[in-house]
Amino acid sequence: MAGLPKFQEVLEEEVELREEVTKEAVLDCLHGLYQDLSVAAHGTTGTLTLYHRHYESPNEVAALACLLRLQKMSHNPLDWVEVKEEKKANRGREGQAKDEEEGPADEGGGAVKGCGGGSGKRRGG
Repeated sequence: MAGLPKFQEVLEEEVELREEVTKEAVLDCLHGLYQDLSVAAHGTTGTLTLYHRHYESPNEVAALACLLRLQKMSHNPLDWVEVKEEKKANRGREGQAKDEEEGPADEGGGAVKGCGGGSGKRRGG
């Protein structure tokens, strides 16, 4: 897939959009991510949510974004959204501060699992 001209075009666009990634590193991250995406998408009826916190690096997020953009051209494309969560302080029962990550709920969609960087903007829909 990485050798397809359309994939190379999408990859170049994603690398340009994300200053913290490189083409080579994004390509290295593709191994195994297709399977993660396939599992997350199976049976999804709503929007698939790509949470940055589930990925180890921004390169993994960029690789998944490439795959999701390509699948958008299929006969039965999925809607998806990319989310970079912000941490906020929250007071627990005992009055201690604890960190919580903000992010939209999955509304009938799946979450692509895996931790990393991004923008919180809707993509592909």
